[in-house]
Amino acid sequence: LVAGVWTLLHPRLGGRLWQHVELESVADASRLPPALSLVRALGVPLNLDRWPAFGPDWRLALVTGLCSGAALITLMWMLRPYRSVAAPVPAPRAVVTFGAVWASVGFAPLLLPGLGFHAYYALFGALGVLLALSPFFGRHAALATASVGMLALLGGVRDRAPSLDWGDAPYQRRAAAVLEGMRADLLRKAPRPAPHTRFFFVRVPDRVGFMAADGPALRIWYDDSTLSGGYYSSYAPRAAGAPEGEDRFYRLDSLSGWVPVIRGAEPLAAAMAANPRWERDHFALAQALAAGADWRAASVEFEKLARAFPQDASHAFDTAVSLGQAGDMPGVYRWLAEAARRPGATDEMRAAAAAATRKP
Repeated sequence: LVAGVWTLLHPRLGGRLWQHVELESVADASRLPPALSLVRALGVPLNLDRWPAFGPDWRLALVTGLCSGAALITLMWMLRPYRSVAAPVPAPRAVVTFGAVWASVGFAPLLLPGLGFHAYYALFGALGVLLALSPFFGRHAALATASVGMLALLGGVRDRAPSLDWGDAPYQRRAAAVLEGMRADLLRKAPRPAPHTRFFFVRVPDRVGFMAADGPALRIWYDDSTLSGGYYSSYAPRAAGAPEGEDRFYRLDSLSGWVPVIRGAEPLAAAMAANPRWERDHFALAQALAAGADWRAASVEFEKLARAFPQDASHAFDTAVSLGQAGDMPGVYRWLAEAARRPGATDEMRAAAAAATRKP
């Protein structure tokens, strides 16, 4: 019943009957050949899907493993008196057969070609493996105690071993620590965004799970269902008929947190004094706007750079190019001539300016 309901609700199974889902191919470094996925899956119930590796806090890993092992062993011995009144234990062969079938069903999806492997994919099958092993390791108290203690120790070491797999605890702890700081700083610097505001971010650390899809985290943090967000690379002008709203751009700085990059008019002297990276920030913004085919907005940023740095020919030339894409030919001629007369103008810039002056 549960599996049937899950199938109906899953967005890529039954859920596609009432809501279209775009299936996309995503490059995943975790993809393994099916046979290797199965080998690693068999190691999951023993905490050996990855070879134990001691990280910088290996002492904490040992203490964690030893404490959890001691707690589990204590619980086992506390429950010993109740074993005599428990229901009769099935024959070992029946338990092994049932557990093996369970494991084979649980591991079967891992044999799909091209599937990425994460340890939690194998958890359902791992329960079957543990069930099949139980008649051998659970029959003798000493062996059961040793096996539980060893599993707990390996689990403690694995839990603290550095990992970039999003299904592992070290990844989740690192991501949580980074995200909490990013979230608190954003809420402080942009406390009450207007409805339908779009946020765009750049220079965010890799593998922290900050922004997925169109930014559902923003809607939760601000309790506003109209907000959306993404990275600079996802920028595009608002679609026709979409609600109007503000677009905000931020760069993450390792020391000062989120640095707002103001699109359009701003006091140049004050902005450049407050942000040593002002030129690079606005050049990156202009490039993102151009990549999103918002040429009019890109031309504004390039022109702002050209006025802020009157000796730089490239900013003037970029202004002319973006204005040309926006269809502003008088602006193109004006800024081509400006680029050609500035120091550092290339032959290409001078030739373009000369050709522009010959046009009727």
